[in-house]
Amino acid sequence: MNDRGDAQAGRPVLFAGDIHLGRRPAVPGSVLPEAGIEAHELSAAAAWRTTVSYAIERRVRAVVLAGDVVESDNDRFEAFGHLEAGATTLIEAGIPLFAVAGNHDAAALPLLAERISGVTLLGAGGRWEYVPLPGPGAEIDLLGWSFPERIVRNDPTLDPGLEAAIRSRRSSAHLIGVVHGDLDAPASIYAPLDRSRLEATPADAWLLGHIHRPDALRGPRPAGYLGSLAALDAGEPGIHGPWELTAGPDGITIRQVPLSPVRFENLDVPLGEAATADSVMDTIRETVEAALGETIAQAAPWLKLVVLRIALTGQLPDRRAIGELIARHEPSSFFHVRGVPCIVTKIEDRTRPAIDLDALSGETSPAGEVARLIRTLESGAVPKELDAPSLEIIRSWSTGAWDLGPGYDVPDRRELLLHAAWRALGTLLDHRTTGETR
Repeated sequence: MNDRGDAQAGRPVLFAGDIHLGRRPAVPGSVLPEAGIEAHELSAAAAWRTTVSYAIERRVRAVVLAGDVVESDNDRFEAFGHLEAGATTLIEAGIPLFAVAGNHDAAALPLLAERISGVTLLGAGGRWEYVPLPGPGAEIDLLGWSFPERIVRNDPTLDPGLEAAIRSRRSSAHLIGVVHGDLDAPASIYAPLDRSRLEATPADAWLLGHIHRPDALRGPRPAGYLGSLAALDAGEPGIHGPWELTAGPDGITIRQVPLSPVRFENLDVPLGEAATADSVMDTIRETVEAALGETIAQAAPWLKLVVLRIALTGQLPDRRAIGELIARHEPSSFFHVRGVPCIVTKIEDRTRPAIDLDALSGETSPAGEVARLIRTLESGAVPKELDAPSLEIIRSWSTGAWDLGPGYDVPDRRELLLHAAWRALGTLLDHRTTGETR
């Protein structure tokens, strides 16, 4: 939205998801000095300071935190200093700070809010509450609920207090719901939330904390997770940062601001048949530039480091060079994309041998058995029972094939079997080529 649109709609409101003050991202420390980065620059506290500076620069109307501001009750003393400093800076700039408590800071955040002048805890004690947002521009009411304790098994949307708070709010105001909880997870012990009941309310948006991967938050009435303010590990890939919400006569608009100092990504890198150990790193760099270059450039004022987990794909006539590359890879080496250092912490071999699978399937050899299994799995079927030789091949040659590590979604059974079978087949063919036996 341009400056004229901002003036008509009023100043934006800045919403931030899980900050987890007290945590630092899972980044290999060995690369930081060589890249000119101090460890504290990547911390949750650093992301909070950047958010405060951005809020003042943008002259936002208010800052709203969606819970888990503090990593744990044990971090309250360290977190207090960071939170108090940021809150004081915001209040002095005329920007109020609102927050709901999450499961990590159910005890700590209310205590911190009591001690910091200008911080408003919404829905304290697990009671729904609405608060009119001060400031010029379109009328906005915040609707919030806070964790009363670390474990909450009941769905907060079933609380009659929700309807009572909605009836009390200003009918002419935009209603923005803020809550920390587990969406569409009825068995959760962390405030399971029913999406249909949230969407049945008259709220213009529901902005949630708890899950660290942000949702797209598109459409006229967005409902979903803000994501963690700063990415903390490989399980939180993609863009992270606060969200700017602007309200006007035509409704609300919301956009994410990429303020996170670190970004994690899991990328598939396809290799051509002529790939060599020396050319793979160039291919990785080119793939990162093509896939992420534009968004890295947009985040460059704030982004300090990109952490990559790479899966090599493609069909290769000789895959031994890939194994050699992975064996000697140093997870602390880095390259630059758009001026931002990028490190590759893990390279996984998901390449496949360049073979005629149909021809191989006709063999009575162990490789032929595995080829037939692959054909079955690729058709979408999962054999009810695998014969003993096929199972033994997978066990013998595919140890750890499904240990994909953090940051990858767990595949289903068919994908696991297919991954293991291809790995087994590649190893069998490598030994056939070299004349080795096991």
